[in-house]
Amino acid sequence: MAAEFNSTLKGLNLDVNELQTEGLLYSFALNATIENFSEPQPEPYRSNMASNVFCYSVPVNEKILGHLYISEFDKTLLFSWNSLTKESKITEVQVLTKDPYTTDQINCKGATNVSYILSNPQCSSNTVVKTNCFNWEESPRLLYKITDCTLNLYLVNGLDEDRILNFDFDEEKNITLNQEFKQSDNIDCDPTYINEVDCLKTKWNPIVAEPCIVAEEINGTKEKGVYQYMIAYSTYSGIPLTGFKSLTQPFHLTEKGGGIKLNLSNISNTSRYRFLTIIAVETIKGITTYHKKGVITVNQKLFIDTDNGGENISINNLLTQYPFYKSSNDFTESNNILFKAGVNEYEKFNLQPVINLVETEWVSIVAKEGDYKDPEFANKYKSVIRDEVYTYGIKIILDNSELGPVFPLIGRAVKPSDEVLVASNVYDCNNMATQRWEVENTAPLPYYTSPLSLPELSQNCECKQIYQSGEFAYWRSSETYPNNKEIWGDLCGQPIRHFKFPDIAISPHQSNNSSYDNGNYIFPMGFRIKSDMKLIFDEAVTKGLITQEQRNRIVGYKLVRGNRVGNEGVLAKGLLYDVWSYDRKEEKDPNFKSCDTTSTPIGSFFQVNSLADPNNTPGDAVTVNLLGAMTSSNSAVISASDVVVDLNPGVAGIQTSYLVPTEGNWVYNSLTGDLTFTPINNTVLIPTPINISVNELTTGLTDNATVTVSYLEEVIVPTNDVGIGVIRWDLWHNNDDYTNRSLGPNQYHNRVPFFGRETGVDSVNASGADQVVMDQEIAYAKEAGISFFAFYWYFKWPALTVTSNNNSFYAREFFKTSTSADKNTVKSAYILSNTLDPLQDSWASPNSPPLLQIGEDMNRADYHKVLVDGVLRPLVFYHAVGSSDDKMTSLKRQNLVSAYRVNNPTAPEPYIVNLVGTSGTDAFNSISSTKAQAVGTYGSTGNASTTHAYSDVAAEDVEIWNRYKNANAKLVPMVTVGYDRRPRILNRFNYENPNNNDWSETATNAELTAHLQDAINFVIANPTQCEIKTLLMYSWNEHDEGGAICPTIIPDGNYTPHTYAINRERLDVVKTFFG
Repeated sequence: MAAEFNSTLKGLNLDVNELQTEGLLYSFALNATIENFSEPQPEPYRSNMASNVFCYSVPVNEKILGHLYISEFDKTLLFSWNSLTKESKITEVQVLTKDPYTTDQINCKGATNVSYILSNPQCSSNTVVKTNCFNWEESPRLLYKITDCTLNLYLVNGLDEDRILNFDFDEEKNITLNQEFKQSDNIDCDPTYINEVDCLKTKWNPIVAEPCIVAEEINGTKEKGVYQYMIAYSTYSGIPLTGFKSLTQPFHLTEKGGGIKLNLSNISNTSRYRFLTIIAVETIKGITTYHKKGVITVNQKLFIDTDNGGENISINNLLTQYPFYKSSNDFTESNNILFKAGVNEYEKFNLQPVINLVETEWVSIVAKEGDYKDPEFANKYKSVIRDEVYTYGIKIILDNSELGPVFPLIGRAVKPSDEVLVASNVYDCNNMATQRWEVENTAPLPYYTSPLSLPELSQNCECKQIYQSGEFAYWRSSETYPNNKEIWGDLCGQPIRHFKFPDIAISPHQSNNSSYDNGNYIFPMGFRIKSDMKLIFDEAVTKGLITQEQRNRIVGYKLVRGNRVGNEGVLAKGLLYDVWSYDRKEEKDPNFKSCDTTSTPIGSFFQVNSLADPNNTPGDAVTVNLLGAMTSSNSAVISASDVVVDLNPGVAGIQTSYLVPTEGNWVYNSLTGDLTFTPINNTVLIPTPINISVNELTTGLTDNATVTVSYLEEVIVPTNDVGIGVIRWDLWHNNDDYTNRSLGPNQYHNRVPFFGRETGVDSVNASGADQVVMDQEIAYAKEAGISFFAFYWYFKWPALTVTSNNNSFYAREFFKTSTSADKNTVKSAYILSNTLDPLQDSWASPNSPPLLQIGEDMNRADYHKVLVDGVLRPLVFYHAVGSSDDKMTSLKRQNLVSAYRVNNPTAPEPYIVNLVGTSGTDAFNSISSTKAQAVGTYGSTGNASTTHAYSDVAAEDVEIWNRYKNANAKLVPMVTVGYDRRPRILNRFNYENPNNNDWSETATNAELTAHLQDAINFVIANPTQCEIKTLLMYSWNEHDEGGAICPTIIPDGNYTPHTYAINRERLDVVKTFFG
């Protein structure tokens, strides 16, 4: 019996004969899909199954790390990494058609054949991003979001910083990088963009500046009250993207009908954050409210607030602190919110050891009675309370607007006079002795008082000048700094020190005006940091506390003050004198003592503070008054007749004058209390501090003090922040004929220096042993922006006396005796040779005549100093002649430093540069073995025996820079002008190697320009290793060796004395960069 067919079956059934299939049943299907069996259609909906087609060829060395399908655009983004170029790339890929095949029906002998032809191309591909700033060695995790006008891409991979990229798209869904993520010229109103990714703008937490707000009163309708403002980077609708910042000082409107204009500055306009939300904190009749006042663009510099109110904002929203995570291992999205996992914070670092070094002072200004009615004045000059203790700290600001922890500032150290015991019955009745700082204000008298009059100082201007400044009183807590040496250093376990301001006996808060109608003067007091905080942060790098990369992230700091609520030491103050007239009392009120006053303080003291008068003009006499530094035993004002001053306590008797050889004379005026130092000349910069003894006649008490006077040496900083020195080799001086012989042949007359002349067809006179010549050289160098001449000092040639015809000696002496005003900017430095005088080992003792002379010269005002860690240090080069292995030994260095400090014991060490061989290893060893600060070379020769091309000379310089850099050595890069020594080859000298015929071309102007630019770029790109930002050039006057930039004559065949036209082309190249 035949089997019955079940006609209700649907789909694919391989067990049935195709003759039995009908309707919804199939016995065979290939690459097909049945998508629908809906009735009443007679047959199901069928379609071809999708297949793979060739779309994109991956370039060599490129690896696909991930892909993201954008369904709304029907496009796929490929994310790739090139292991060779280190480039990260995003490629947009789209399949052009869902049916990549076409049919071609051909009738052949009555049969129909169907052939399938692959259409080309099947996909489109387009690189939308290519950059070196992403670290995509690991596959990134990817998410996207589509807004009304942008495709926002989010990328994390745990290695690179988390990134955001936004793309624009058109109606055809073609995507291009949003211009806010492109590099631009940063012009506020009309920036020009280039199609390159700006890496900084792609950071999840972009680099933004800390806004600054300055308030100003205008007309308006605001209520009388107190107003403060906060600001945050935000979206155009006011949703904050950062925490709210820059809470301003209170701004008081004393009458109804005012308004406030906010002047905005330091706003980032190059990040992807394009808007700012401004919040007003309004306190009216004791009630504080918070209002959103508006949203502005980052290019807007002003905001006007003329009325009260606005959208109410919760204080909790304003206090929200946004987290700062550098990278994440993964993330996901839910309800339009991103959730990160495996987050990694930015590295935290400890700056406390260098914050401990910060120097501070109190300052006061002059105001007039009634000035605080002006809201702008009250906003700027909020005064502290005298005789009160405050805590201060530094909070660093990082480039992504993240705030670091608070690093406490340290109050001043204790002095012996602070801890003098005084009888308690002077202050109370319990007969217990106590230390002076616990019951008195120990701040000394101000060490600075402005020479301007009070009326001049009281004028309200953009920034008031300081009236007085001084040292804080000593104060310490019963609590101690934590026992963590790494953070607190020597302060570990010591009592915590805060800042106690002086009382009115030291710094009065008001002064009587002789004409009361004009009002009295008042003296608001504040806190100031004396130290250069940039140098403090740089010191953290030097000490290894942070890396240079971390230092670069520090863009600012905030001075913060501890909350004193509940911790006030002074609860109230009042006027205990005639309120209509106040003259400062110079003696304390004897009625202050409330108990038996028959006892005297235990250890009554007389105190003299040390004095320092810095930054004087070289050559000027300097006068300091000693009386202001003295505190009498009874706190009375001291006059000159109350004390006896001895300028040289080590000698019997009272010395009122003291002559210091090679420095100057100190003289004390016993009628006025003035101590005057008169230097012998303008080369004395730091005279030896003088130690004095002062005796108080009424009590016989004595105290000692040190008086220091110093002079300001001008520090010249080139416009490109890089300085340059030139090597001098001065054999052309005096009667030597080396240069005359070598430049005698006619073809070399164009190398004759500007002061020389032609004397015949094959003869010249290039002698320049003349003061006028040196002065002109200094003028040329000044015009070109040259910082210093590096004079070569040979110890061996011959004994160092004027009569010895020593050539280099003459050059140095003419420089030292020059009175040219251009020496303010063109200084001298020395290149010391390793060769020794056979008659005396010049390096063996710090007392050898050459070293003593060098030490003396390094203290001169016209000797070049370099700024290192905020300290000016004389620059010294040490050249290993004939031996690339020679290095300045520790003994040589020690003796050099000792000779330098003979007349200046506290002087900072010289900055020594070892001119060594071309090996990076040698460079590194020279520093590690001798503690020389840097290395360099005397010049390069290129392929002198073969190609002779200057391009090889420049390339050798660059190679050496990089060798030293790669050897981790600090360096002074050499810029070689040339090595065309053919004049010397033609005229052999006794010191020449007869077999040495090597030479290389001198640079053309274009070649020298390019090489100098490369050198400057190298210094700027390597600030840590090129820490003194200085180049050394070979040379100023190596005329017969083809390396000179000193101007030369233009030969004209006239052999009689006359004025030549001058060629100064190479000097002008230097001037282009430094002049």
